[in-house]
Amino acid sequence: MTSNLRRTGRPDAQSIEVLNRHILATATMLFAQQGYAATSIEQIAALAEIGKQTIYRRYASKEELFIAVVLEMIHGVLDSPLQLDVKPENCMDTLRELCWNLMNVPFSRPQSMALYRIMIAESARFPELAGKVIEAAFCPIENTISRLLDAARSDGQVRSDVPLIHLCRLLGGMCTGWIYQQHLLGNRDCLANETERKQFFDSAWSMFLAAVQGKTRSANSQAGM
Repeated sequence: MTSNLRRTGRPDAQSIEVLNRHILATATMLFAQQGYAATSIEQIAALAEIGKQTIYRRYASKEELFIAVVLEMIHGVLDSPLQLDVKPENCMDTLRELCWNLMNVPFSRPQSMALYRIMIAESARFPELAGKVIEAAFCPIENTISRLLDAARSDGQVRSDVPLIHLCRLLGGMCTGWIYQQHLLGNRDCLANETERKQFFDSAWSMFLAAVQGKTRSANSQAGM
C-alpha cells in the first residue's frame, strides 16, 4: 500500500480526517485478514507508511483501534436514527429503515462479517474486548430500536402485553439472525440479489407488524363496536 499522507507543517482538519480514515482502512484490512491477536500496531503503521506514534496519538491501544474499526463499519446504520427527535407519527417508518439498513450490513460492508467473525473467535481470549465492542457498537443499536418501539407503543401502534426488550431483540434477530449466520459461515450468495433481499425483508416486516399490532388492532375494533 502506498501512502501520500506525509506532510510538513501543521495539518489542517481535512488532512487529519484523511489520515484517520487511512489508519482505519489499513487496520480494517489487517484485522480482517489476520485476526485481532495476530495484528499489531507496528504492522498497521508499517503498511500505512506512518509512524506508530501517529496511531497512538489517536488510539491509546490496539483494543481501542479495533473498536473504532467496528464503529466505522456500522457508520451510517446508526447515525440517522440516533440523531432523530423521535415522533410517534414517524417512528415506525424510521424503525423500518433502520432494520433494512441492519439487514444490508453484510452486503454494504462485507468486511464487517470478517470483523464479526474475529470478535466471536477471539471473545474467549479477549472477553473485555468483546464486551467493549458490544457496549460501543451493538448496545446503541438495541437502544435505538427500543426507543423507537417505545414511542410507537406509547402512541398505540404496538401492543403493550409483551416486554419491550423482548420485542426489541426479536426484531433485531429477524434482521440479523439468519442472514448474518449465513455470511459468517461463508455463504455470500445468501440473498445476494437486492430484489431477493427486498422480498425477504418485506415478508419479515409484514409478519412483525401483524404480530406486534394484532392485539392493538383487535382492542381498537372491539372498542369501536
